[in-house]
Amino acid sequence: MSATMKELGSFAELVLLLRKYASPTVKSGVVIGAAQGLVQIGKQLHRQAEKECNEGVDETKSEKVWQDAEETARAFLTGNLGINGTVKVITQGDPRGFVLRLRCRDGETNSWDGETFGIV
Repeated sequence: MSATMKELGSFAELVLLLRKYASPTVKSGVVIGAAQGLVQIGKQLHRQAEKECNEGVDETKSEKVWQDAEETARAFLTGNLGINGTVKVITQGDPRGFVLRLRCRDGETNSWDGETFGIV
């Protein structure tokens, strides 16, 4: 499956955002890899949100999926990129919008709420 121009543009925006907040010693390839990881997590959460809306799921298992995904996303930011305290990971379960978002210190946004940067 090929990416659309819109998806490529959104990915490029995410890479630039992460580069801005990443430690200056972090190589560009690591930033791109972290962006890819965040998009993958976002897609996983989007599928989970659709499943919860359409089929219903075991709430305990569902909560674990969301917690694990949020922790992994935080690990990409802190461990891989050295981003501490300037970007916060936010998840929400409505598949009609971004289910994985970043709240940035400087207020960068690409979403209707005007407060967060949506990934997927």
